[in-house]
Amino acid sequence: MSTPPVRAISIPAVASFAARARPGRAEPGSRSRTGTRPIIRTPATTSTSAPPGEAGSVLDTVHDEEARCVVIDLGSLPAREEQSLIAAAVPGDLWRRRHERKPVLIVIDEAHNVCPADPPDQLTAQAAEHAIRIAAEGRKFGLYLLVSTQRPQKIAENVLTQADNLVLMRLNSLADTAFTQGVFSFVPPSLIDRAVTFHQGEALIAGKISPQPALLRFGARISEEGSADAPATWAQAR
Repeated sequence: MSTPPVRAISIPAVASFAARARPGRAEPGSRSRTGTRPIIRTPATTSTSAPPGEAGSVLDTVHDEEARCVVIDLGSLPAREEQSLIAAAVPGDLWRRRHERKPVLIVIDEAHNVCPADPPDQLTAQAAEHAIRIAAEGRKFGLYLLVSTQRPQKIAENVLTQADNLVLMRLNSLADTAFTQGVFSFVPPSLIDRAVTFHQGEALIAGKISPQPALLRFGARISEEGSADAPATWAQAR
């Protein structure tokens, strides 16, 4: 049996936020930056499948049984409201379908933008609430959450306090160090203090992933990464 492809999804700009937020309003089909797959047509708040041969919604893509990884690029949306809409719709839909008990790892990069401690608007507050709920209760339904940030103080504290594991790389401020010590009480403060001296690739790990807190150094990556030094086609099926 062949391995399903990793899919890099880029959400294109849409006609208007109002049209997307109104259930039942369809938009013209669009494609990812690589032009390999339609991305979104129906409003992001619905999971209605599109007609055969036409593009589906983000939620259709998330629940595609053939995909083993879906990457949603919120940065490709021009408006903050649109980004917040998707950030709230995806985890909210996964939570509504939690009783299906399909294991899913939800990775939120730059998590201070998705589940901030002080949400700037109602949509962002809803996204943060979904993240908090999944962090607290998701594991028993097979929903696992991994959040990544360089600004730990900006993330909703109820998300961080539910974390069983910590992978800590360099911290640039003593304020972040003190905050991290308060949230992750299962880690000796003296080890967290060392984070301000870490060099590239050095980290502290603690929690269930390690029998005891430990310092480590990451080696060179062994997989291609879709960044400035790699082509955008790296995730296409081969």
